[in-house]
Amino acid sequence: MTFSIDTLNRTYCQLVAERALSVLPSIGNWIGQQVNVFLRHDAQYVFAIHHHPQIGMANVVQLHNARFTVDAGGRLQTLQKAGPLPNKASVHAFVSGQLADVSDDISSLDSSMWWPVVYRPDTCSHFMTSEQSADAPEMWRAVLRADRVLMIPGPIKVWCQRPALIQCDRAEPLISGGVR
Repeated sequence: MTFSIDTLNRTYCQLVAERALSVLPSIGNWIGQQVNVFLRHDAQYVFAIHHHPQIGMANVVQLHNARFTVDAGGRLQTLQKAGPLPNKASVHAFVSGQLADVSDDISSLDSSMWWPVVYRPDTCSHFMTSEQSADAPEMWRAVLRADRVLMIPGPIKVWCQRPALIQCDRAEPLISGGVR
C-alpha cells in the first residue's frame, strides 16, 4: 500500500493527541498483514505500527520480508528541526513488512543469529548494518531488505537476518567505537 509521509505524520500526531493508538490484544489481529513500523518519539511503548488507517504501539515487533525506507524530505525536516512531532522531528524512517509477531514482553536476543541495524539521520540517509558484532562494527553498510527483522527495546532496537546490502559512497566506517 502506498501512502505519503505527510499523511502518516498527520495521522500519527492526531491519534497521539486523541490518545487513540491501538494496543494489544487488538493489534494482534494484524499478524500476517503488511505494516510499517517506526520508532515512537515518547516514553510510552517503543514502536508504532502503521496498518492503514490505524496505528498501534508495542514493545516487540517481528517482521518477515522487510524493507527499510528513509524518506528524504522527512529526513531533511528532522535535520532542520522543522517536523510536525513535539520534538520537531518527522516520522521518515521505517521498516515495512509482513507482521509476524507483536508483543509487549521484552525477549532476550542471541545476537549471533542477528545483525544489528542502526539509523542515524545526521550521518547517513540509509539504515545501516554490520557483519561484525554490535560491540565492534568495523564497517557499516546500507541495508535495503531483510528476510526477518526483530525490533526490541535496548541500545540497538532493530536486528535483521539475511540482509540485502548495498555499498555506500563512503569507504570509511560511518560509526566507530561501537554503538552502545
